[in-house]
Amino acid sequence: DEGFRKIKKVLEDSSLWNPAYTPRIVPVPGDLAERRLGLSEEEFRSLAGKIDVIYHNGAWVNFIYPYSALKPANVLGTQEAIRLASEVRVKPFHYVSTVAVFPPGKRPIREEDEPADWKRLPLGYSQSKWVAEKLVRLAGERGLPVTIYRPGRIGGESRTGVTNPEDFLLRAIQGCLRSGTVPDLEMTIDITPVDFAGRAIVHISRQKGSSGRFYHLVNPRPIPLKTLVAWIRKRGYPLAFRPYPEWQREIAALGEGPANPLSPFLPLVTDSAMIEILLKRPEFDCRKTFEELEKISVRCPPIDEKLLNVYFSYFARSGLLEPPNSPRTSFAAS
Repeated sequence: DEGFRKIKKVLEDSSLWNPAYTPRIVPVPGDLAERRLGLSEEEFRSLAGKIDVIYHNGAWVNFIYPYSALKPANVLGTQEAIRLASEVRVKPFHYVSTVAVFPPGKRPIREEDEPADWKRLPLGYSQSKWVAEKLVRLAGERGLPVTIYRPGRIGGESRTGVTNPEDFLLRAIQGCLRSGTVPDLEMTIDITPVDFAGRAIVHISRQKGSSGRFYHLVNPRPIPLKTLVAWIRKRGYPLAFRPYPEWQREIAALGEGPANPLSPFLPLVTDSAMIEILLKRPEFDCRKTFEELEKISVRCPPIDEKLLNVYFSYFARSGLLEPPNSPRTSFAAS
């Protein structure tokens, strides 16, 4: 009952709940970090005998913790999900990885390219997903029908704007607006709306030829940071550009706690290695993915004024952003 209430609340908060879903949802309380996903041996085998397909999208997403902390849920949890797919009878296994399994660098990365260099991955989270993806690849080589999806930065729903309030990009925007400053960097912003990613995965997973393939779910039209800042300024926020080290100090000066939206990410924001992640974002070749989606007219919404209006309208309605003239927002001179 508790599991059902949690699922229902998330759907309600996302404006997606429909009472007709009730008989279709069968919650199975467990733990990704435990053997057999926290189930008894009998429960595990019973579940393995009932299900027809697995979509493994579970992970502990944390950009601060080291690999050792994330390994139980992200790596061993994937191992147990593969075990579930293999036990009693073989079931197709659809694994949601991330483009972050590739290290910073500008070269175009094709969907079939193997993420071979874990040593250059700067985050424990990326390392844990790299190892998990290796496990899935190995299972595929041993006969399990596997498909791997690599999303980029997942953004809010493109029609309603509903967004995860703990999303890093949203927190970064909140932090910049609170300080009145933004880093002066020649970088691009990639936003892949969550509804597009969901429809894409569902469609691709139902195609006979998807097994053994890899798909990049990255917005093919990222925008420069300066374009986003110009658009935010049009909404009345007088953001001022600052050299990156100065911006880091501005954010750190907001302190820890509710006054600083980036407080949970301070170790990441103030890390000198972060600049490489921001400036050397790889280019991702998504042609095969989008050719498949074109067949059913599923297209990734461009990051344009229409999409940004949807997002910022939702941010305002839900109280995720202060209005430009809010006394709680301190702006630097532009």
